[in-house]
Amino acid sequence: MQTDRLYALARFVSFHGRFPKRGGLYNDRLFFVKWDGYLDDAFIRTMTDKELVKDFIGSVVGKRHLVPTLAVLRSAEEIDAYSFPQACFVKGTAHSGAVLCTEDGQIDRKRLKRWLRSTHHKVTRERNYLGLTPKIIVEPFVFGSRFADDVKFYVYKGRVGVVHVDFDRHRQHTRRVYTRQWQELKVSFGKPEATGPYPRPACLDEMVAAAEKLGAHFDFVRVDMYVSGNEFRIGELTHCPGSADRIFYPEGAEEMVSELVFGGEDVAAPQKEQRLA
Repeated sequence: MQTDRLYALARFVSFHGRFPKRGGLYNDRLFFVKWDGYLDDAFIRTMTDKELVKDFIGSVVGKRHLVPTLAVLRSAEEIDAYSFPQACFVKGTAHSGAVLCTEDGQIDRKRLKRWLRSTHHKVTRERNYLGLTPKIIVEPFVFGSRFADDVKFYVYKGRVGVVHVDFDRHRQHTRRVYTRQWQELKVSFGKPEATGPYPRPACLDEMVAAAEKLGAHFDFVRVDMYVSGNEFRIGELTHCPGSADRIFYPEGAEEMVSELVFGGEDVAAPQKEQRLA
């Protein structure tokens, strides 16, 4: 664990040019999520697995809000034998950002086999990925489109503070940030700011309620959703978004987002008594 902590510290200083401050800004707080061992919790680790988390999400907010699973492939032999659907997403269950998209059924099977040999821990040393069994999960296009609207809710102590919308994430990825009341914030982090506003989702209140219901089981979590009209699906839960690396802009943006998300409180230990067994 000490090696991973030192790696996290070196990574933070490399990205931000300063040392993290406890109770500080957004990135500082996520750094201490890594430093203090929060990500070592067995429950957090299970909720990081893209297959296993679906049982939890379904039990809390209902299976109708899940992205369906078409297959889970656990070996190179299963990857070779599986006939991929014409249109689908293929993801590594123990990775972050490991996603392939096909509209013709053709998939790089060698790449998928490489995903079976490691986890995202090797990339960022986020310890919630350590010890996960790498698998491949196959999912349909959400709402029938590879470009389903991608909306993410930042939840601290059971309350949504900030929401961001991702656009065209598989080609020219941009982002727009909003408050929980859907007030547009002229800021961005990690990706360029998108041009033009995104309309308030028709089911925003239901999405916020679902995010907060899930978030009540964690100290901090990002709930990743897709939306179309009055329907939404929850794809996964993210416990250390951007690994405390995100660069905010313009000047003052990180202070604004930090206040909206964390409200000036320190990140505390996980509240295990609130969790499901």
